[in-house]
Amino acid sequence: MIMRASENRLGWEPLKTVLEELALAISDDNYPQMRKLFTEVVDGYQPESAMVDWIHLHHTLNSPATAQHAG
Repeated sequence: MIMRASENRLGWEPLKTVLEELALAISDDNYPQMRKLFTEVVDGYQPESAMVDWIHLHHTLNSPATAQHAG
């Protein structure tokens, strides 16, 4: 018996768009956007825990918007 996976897949154009969005998110260090793309595109992907990225957290805590709310 031959077994094969039956998974959803994207056509080339939608995949190309997602890859461009992912590249942009990577270059911007936009980890929430990367995670969002994976949850939207990868069938069945669900993060198991909250994001723990010390650099991202440092940037978030030291952003101008956060500083305004703290003061």
